[in-house]
Amino acid sequence: MAHESILIVEDEPLAARFVQILLERLHYAVCGTAATGQDAIAMVKAEKPDLVLMDIALKGAIDGIETTRELRKFHDIPVVFLTAFSDLETLERAKQTEPYGFLVKPFKAEDLASVVRVALTKHAMDRQLRQSHKRYMTLVQNISDGVLLYRANGSLQLCNKQASELTGIGERQLFTENCVELDWNAVDERGRPLESRDLPFVQAVLRGTAVRHAVLGFPRQGSADRTWVIVNVEPTRSSSTGELEFLATITDITTLAGAEKALVDTRAQRHHRLQFSERRHRTVRPGPALSAH
Repeated sequence: MAHESILIVEDEPLAARFVQILLERLHYAVCGTAATGQDAIAMVKAEKPDLVLMDIALKGAIDGIETTRELRKFHDIPVVFLTAFSDLETLERAKQTEPYGFLVKPFKAEDLASVVRVALTKHAMDRQLRQSHKRYMTLVQNISDGVLLYRANGSLQLCNKQASELTGIGERQLFTENCVELDWNAVDERGRPLESRDLPFVQAVLRGTAVRHAVLGFPRQGSADRTWVIVNVEPTRSSSTGELEFLATITDITTLAGAEKALVDTRAQRHHRLQFSERRHRTVRPGPALSAH
């Protein structure tokens, strides 16, 4: 049984009363009625309803569309428009406020019931999605790896600050330039410059497949050295649209690469010293002793 509270914003008293009766029969709680946009804004702040039924053609300083726009600035609340007008210009203005539905007067009880229930359900789902996205972004921004999420057309959808720092490319440039056209200024594990098409991000997008364990070197800001990373790119599907996406993780291995290089250099130096010692030993080794006569 429904118990959500609804605010009715309607400047015709008889119409407001009619809507209130229908809502109460559907077991919704009507927290109040407002006849002007200013009153509606004040009542939303005071009553905190779960939904607002908003007449578009309100009398007064601001109509229902402007009232909804003002509400959007401070309140996360679904609005359903009530209107006797169906002209395209009015509907276009109304759609810009992203309402959760329209009811064209006159309407029946079953029309009201359907639109209200859909609006409340959709708003609840949107809120859960936003909360989930917020938790996800908090996680992404606080992990040590860089994260890039590309659409199938090569445009960037998501990026954390670590990805920008590790690649040496600003977040704005990453978002505004397609990965295929971006100058990555990267080298492979042997230090050879790479063309954009050779980057794992680009290969994954162009081929539609995963690219794993690619070792790359990117310019390090303020240094002649490079940041060495391992890149893995996995194809995935958007949970909301089902469209193909490519999730790239970038792991910093600069310290490991430096340690490995130091170990190789140390082994090479030891090998060189050993060879030098052996050559020197052969040079100074005394010949056979001479017999005394």
